[in-house]
Amino acid sequence: MTSRPSISVIFPTYNRCDVVEHTLEHLVAQDYPAERIEILVCDNSSDGTPAMVVHGARKSGDVRPLAEMGLGLHVEFEVVPTNGHAAKVT
Repeated sequence: MTSRPSISVIFPTYNRCDVVEHTLEHLVAQDYPAERIEILVCDNSSDGTPAMVVHGARKSGDVRPLAEMGLGLHVEFEVVPTNGHAAKVT
């Protein structure tokens, strides 16, 4: 069997507490080796979303909450490291 590549799922969200838990459950339940995937949640919400993301991170070691410095996903938002590699979203 060929080894699958490591992947990082970048999940930007803002004030979406009503859907974050459901989305994280589906991302974690993917048929992909857990040691090969990480889920990065970019969030700076003012509702219950950050608490929901932290809850998801406690349930699954694959979820990593990241706070942003403003609203939504920034242009040139950079995350280092992601499974030992840099990821850049523009």
